[in-house]
Amino acid sequence: MKYILGIVIVGFLGLVAWAGVESAKEWEDYKATNHCREAGYVSGSSSVGPGVGANGNVTVVSVYTPGKTRWLCDNDIEIYR
Repeated sequence: MKYILGIVIVGFLGLVAWAGVESAKEWEDYKATNHCREAGYVSGSSSVGPGVGANGNVTVVSVYTPGKTRWLCDNDIEIYR
């Protein structure tokens, strides 16, 4: 009974890993089907500033946005991924 939480956590992590692999496969299929080509890169950014915590106290908030690759596809869709 005491190992159930561990089994649930490991199962959840496996599910997350599987979803990531499936997402990558779908992107590769889409990229090939629609003849997408890399057309640039947007660098990531990070910022730090004041914010309000859940308990109402003033706190420091940091935000990070990862960089993204710009893709142009033959179906006239521009994708940042």
